[in-house]
Amino acid sequence: MRRTLPLFLLALLLLLSACTAGTNQTTASLTTDAPTETPADTASTESNEAAGEPFRVGMEAGYPPFNWSQLDDQNGAFKIDGSVEYAGGYDVEMAKLIAAGLNRPLVIVKTEWDGLGPAVISGKIDAIIAGMSPTGERKETLDFTDNYYESEFVIIVRKDGEYANATSIEDFAGAKLSAQLNTNHYPVIDQIEGVSKQDAMDSFASLRMALASGKIDGYVSERPEGNSVEAAMPELKMIRFAEGKGFEVEPSDIVVAVAVKKDSPLVAEINAVLQTISLETREQLMEDAIQNQPIAGD
Repeated sequence: MRRTLPLFLLALLLLLSACTAGTNQTTASLTTDAPTETPADTASTESNEAAGEPFRVGMEAGYPPFNWSQLDDQNGAFKIDGSVEYAGGYDVEMAKLIAAGLNRPLVIVKTEWDGLGPAVISGKIDAIIAGMSPTGERKETLDFTDNYYESEFVIIVRKDGEYANATSIEDFAGAKLSAQLNTNHYPVIDQIEGVSKQDAMDSFASLRMALASGKIDGYVSERPEGNSVEAAMPELKMIRFAEGKGFEVEPSDIVVAVAVKKDSPLVAEINAVLQTISLETREQLMEDAIQNQPIAGD
């Protein structure tokens, strides 16, 4: 027993020493001069992080002069997320201004036209800036900002073709006409009595090539794209119509706006930015886009 008692006392002394050291360490951590994060600091940090969140914008990058793809950053083109390509055009310039106004870094996400709506609904992108009109059907699943551009419906034809001198949609009776799939351009073809309505195509590049090759006699588009195609392909021309001679359309069919998820606060935030962009600036951006666009098919 005489050998066991000293060992017990030694163990007890070591245990008391460890507890005292632990208490001192805990006390030191509570009385340190190092700053602690208060709820206000946390809120501020979260706010700053939110302000720096990327503004992810979807576009097809294939609808000049609104948007297109190219292989470098010439004329202010913006790198497409996850791609070696860059996006250029009117929508890109508007996206830059809106992102700057929101104080958020811009990210361009190239997305097929049919996939834009699902992408914003799922949260893959924050907004669609792609020459999209706020039609009644689209408003059932998306919210739209104020308009950022206004246009008109036209028909693109060959300069040496049968319909080069048309002045009314009635002149296109018998013509083989098409338009892009899932756009408001395609249904209006039905307003032309006797027209030969062709299958819709998935892109404007396809429409341009089909027209140039004689597969179709024309396609329905909008004035900016008409200006674009005349600049890129001299063998094609745009037919504009006087009042009462063209298509009957809703006002929402000839304007474009930014689309976002339903009930998104981005509507009000983007509208506030759009109010700071003058009409003169918007028109100049469109003129620049028409001049800067790559040749069709590039």
